[in-house]
Amino acid sequence: MTNLVKKQSLLKLTPISILLLLLLSMMSLSSSSCSKDDPEPDLVPITMMGANTMGFYVDGVPCNIEGKGSWNFPRGVDYFLFSENEIQISGNLGSDQIIKFLRIKFKIDSFNPLRKYILKSDILDSGQGLALDNQSLGGQEYVTDSTNKGEINILKFNEKLISGTFQFNAINKESGKIIKINEGRFDINR
Repeated sequence: MTNLVKKQSLLKLTPISILLLLLLSMMSLSSSSCSKDDPEPDLVPITMMGANTMGFYVDGVPCNIEGKGSWNFPRGVDYFLFSENEIQISGNLGSDQIIKFLRIKFKIDSFNPLRKYILKSDILDSGQGLALDNQSLGGQEYVTDSTNKGEINILKFNEKLISGTFQFNAINKESGKIIKINEGRFDINR
């Protein structure tokens, strides 16, 4: 008996009601099948192929560097391996970014290079993170110290290539201002 009542109520729909019901059904189906595009990532991807990239956030502001730095073209990334296994990774962003220059120095373990290293000092021997902001007259220098620390995690390393992630807090010794550099990544080919 209830099936008969449902069939009779469907038959009583006016053509306009049926049209509206179809239109709403089609709109519901089309909107559910739409997918929003993923937003563009703020930072360069984490890679390990010598892409010559570096990306990080400075107090929440994304900074990206792509390309190889040189004397003619200072904007870019670079990697140096000094004697006694000292590594220097640097990125020069140029004058249009919040940070003009970033450098990380540390001593790599030649027996176990793929690991985390602590950045805890403004003395180069024990691991150092340094950033120059984009202020006029050369900018303010921010460095890691015993209170404002960080780390660098080496994911791939050989004489030609170094890749990894990093984060650190750094302080300006004159003003006491601290900046937070996080979600850092680099992939540099010598």
